[in-house]
Amino acid sequence: MKAHKCMKCDNSTNQKDGICVICKLGITQMHTELVDLMKKNKKLRLHTKT
Repeated sequence: MKAHKCMKCDNSTNQKDGICVICKLGITQMHTELVDLMKKNKKLRLHTKT
């Protein structure tokens, strides 16, 4: 099985349609959105019980 490059992110993939599983699931987009959110709100606090 020959490895191909993903059409969206250039990672190697064995998928026949040319799009890797990471791009199909949207993980790259979720990561980008999370980084943007954290940049906007640098004082992001997690709620904990005290």
